[in-house]
Amino acid sequence: MLVTKVFVLVYLLLISIIDSKTLCIPNTILLSLFSSVFFLDIKHAYYLIPSKLITGILFFLIFFGIALFTKGLGYGDVKLIAILGYCTSFFDTIIIGLIASGIGLLYFLLKYINKQKLQKIAFAPFLSIGYFLTELFKRCLQ
Repeated sequence: MLVTKVFVLVYLLLISIIDSKTLCIPNTILLSLFSSVFFLDIKHAYYLIPSKLITGILFFLIFFGIALFTKGLGYGDVKLIAILGYCTSFFDTIIIGLIASGIGLLYFLLKYINKQKLQKIAFAPFLSIGYFLTELFKRCLQ
């Protein structure tokens, strides 16, 4: 549903700005995003909720494991990926993750090449770009 996608994009813009400035994604915003999308689903697509919950939980578990063992991914990013897993399909979430990782790696390499100080980077903006590009490509292919 287009309303939900635009709603998610607006939230992702807000989350990206906050994460870029603070390297932290507030749980209240993540909970607000999830609950809003969940209630929209109750109203318009209640029959999809079980499969969407399974997808979100699966991506939470996968990325929680990555965050736990690598210490390179924040728990706010893990929760955001889980919410994006709920909002999109399994395949779309994989594409979002690949796009976000690729752009994040390019950003990191550019900082390294330019001999800038290597530090933690906000990953939410890259996830937001991944979501936007995935939705855009899906629209173009329809």
